[in-house]
Amino acid sequence: MASSSCSFLFLLAIGLGLAARGVDFAGVATVKTAQCLVNAGFGDFGIVRAWHSYGGFDVDAPGSVAALWQGGFKEVDVYLFPCPTKNIALQVKEMVGNLTVHGVKYHNIWLDIEEDPSTGCGWSNNKETNCATMGELAKAVNATGIPWGTYTSTYEWSTLMGESCVVPLAASHRLWYPHYERPHNPSFSDFRSFGGWTAPYMKQYDDTDGGVCMGGQADINWRP
Repeated sequence: MASSSCSFLFLLAIGLGLAARGVDFAGVATVKTAQCLVNAGFGDFGIVRAWHSYGGFDVDAPGSVAALWQGGFKEVDVYLFPCPTKNIALQVKEMVGNLTVHGVKYHNIWLDIEEDPSTGCGWSNNKETNCATMGELAKAVNATGIPWGTYTSTYEWSTLMGESCVVPLAASHRLWYPHYERPHNPSFSDFRSFGGWTAPYMKQYDDTDGGVCMGGQADINWRP
C-alpha cells in the first residue's frame, strides 16, 4: 500500500482525537491489510462478518479475525447477519459453534439488523412478527454468555420493527448505529433515541475506507 495513502488515513485519524477508531467489513483481510489499518490509526477494533445474510457461516471469518490480531488490532469482534426466515436460535448456535471449532478469538457478537438482501431471507411485512423475531434473536445470543450488542439505524428499526417496538433485552445491551455525514461527524451529536436505546455505544460514520487499505470495502467506526 502506498505510504501517501496510509499517511492520509493517519492524518484523518489524528483529527478525530483520542477516541477509539476501527473498521468493520465482510470478506477477507490479510495481515498486511491489518497492518495498514493499524498504521493509519484505525486499529483500536475490528468487526468481522461471521454469519452470512442467507443463513450460513462465513468461512473467511476465522482467517480474517486471525489476521487482524496478528496485524496489531487491540480488539476484534464478529457480527451475525441473520436470516429471519430460518431458525433463529440455530443460527446463533451454529455461528458460535463454528467459531469455537476454528479456535477464533473474539470479544463481542453484534447482531446486524437491517433489510436482508438474500433470497428467501427477507423480513416479514408484519412489524409485530419482526419485533417478536428480534426478541428471539436477543434471547438466543444472550444465552451464549458472550457480550453482545445490536447494529441498526433509526430507519431500519422503524421500517422493519415499527417505531413502537422495544425489545428490552436488546435495549439493555449496546447499540452500534450508522449515520454518514459530510463532513464526517465522529460524534453522537446526531443521535436520537429509538427502540428503547437512550444512548449509543458506537457509530459507523462512513461506509468506505476510501480505497486506502481495503479497496473501499471497510466501514469506518468511532466510539468515545
